[in-house]
Amino acid sequence: MNKAHFKYLLILLFYFLTNKGFSSHVPGGNITYECLGNNRYVITLNLFENCGTAFIKNEPTYISIADNCSLSASDRTLPIISFQEEVSQICPSLISQSTCNGGIYEGYYKHIYQDTITLSDTCNWNLSYHDCCRNASNNLQGSGNDFYFETTINSNAACNSSPVINALPVPTFCVNQPATFNLNTYEPDGDSLIFSFYHPRTSDNSNYAPFNAGYSANQPIPGIQIDSQTGQIEFTPNQAGKFDLAILIEEYNGSFLVGSMVYDFQILIVNNAGCTNTAPIAQIPLLNNIQGESIADSNSLTLCMGESVCFDVEFLDQTGDSLFINSNISDYFSGATLTQTSFLSPATATICFSANPGSNPVANISVTAEDNGCPTVGKTFEIITINTILNTYA
Repeated sequence: MNKAHFKYLLILLFYFLTNKGFSSHVPGGNITYECLGNNRYVITLNLFENCGTAFIKNEPTYISIADNCSLSASDRTLPIISFQEEVSQICPSLISQSTCNGGIYEGYYKHIYQDTITLSDTCNWNLSYHDCCRNASNNLQGSGNDFYFETTINSNAACNSSPVINALPVPTFCVNQPATFNLNTYEPDGDSLIFSFYHPRTSDNSNYAPFNAGYSANQPIPGIQIDSQTGQIEFTPNQAGKFDLAILIEEYNGSFLVGSMVYDFQILIVNNAGCTNTAPIAQIPLLNNIQGESIADSNSLTLCMGESVCFDVEFLDQTGDSLFINSNISDYFSGATLTQTSFLSPATATICFSANPGSNPVANISVTAEDNGCPTVGKTFEIITINTILNTYA
């Protein structure tokens, strides 16, 4: 019996002996990796936890590592490098009243585990995490299901690093309001990413969490859609509650699949006092006042290597709230800037960047706008696709 399975059985034993329900516990997580060269990888496990039923301790945990050469699996200890970082999705003035701080508003912790390991480049690798207990939800049957998510590294990866996800852990939206969301993903190698909904799992061997009637892996929330090229998610929720979903991100270098990862998470739909507020709305076309040599349409821009471009993005707010605009463009383009020039509707920010050598040929940058609603902050997520064309830049 490996250490991860032994730990899992101890948790179950503790559960039955104490009769304490862990039905609302873990709302998601994922595993990422960064190649350092010489077959060495920094492996990171990100794990989220409901503060109201938190029992994760400040100690190392285990992931399972399997390969297709030996056809065997072993456990690897990952030291904890960040414990109980609060990431509650409520307005800043009420953070002190979250369940992480003994209050009434639902709060969440983020735990990070990390270590550097060596993986042979002649094998395909599977990195996975399995534990108890999945946060209770409206769309999955039962409560306290196990959870399992995995990341793969293929032997043709040639020192590849996984995408980096900077998404909110439990994004919160209001019932009956149009919603947008994306994983705020950065791809460090310039590879192509394909996004799709995936069936949440309870363990390896294709054991899937059962959905309630009316829900499925492709429809974890009725009417939800995902753009396979950008990962942009759109839906209009008609029921308050918690909804489990998983996204499979496949990474391609040309036509070769070099890796994949599953991001398992939960969306919270509320109907509270903050929902008299409406989320910001992106002004269409999204790109305005473009300066520099480029070709643009509503939400994409094409330029040659070596060119510099600035453009404005604008968001509207129907209730007159202040709006705050952010982007991950500096992850893709070193030295890129975002300068917000107005904060009341229409709120405007100017984004400037240069497509220098080494820039990704395709960059799907995330732009977000949020208001100062409370307790629920209204958020809108947009994707801008930037295509960089190689030329004779010197």
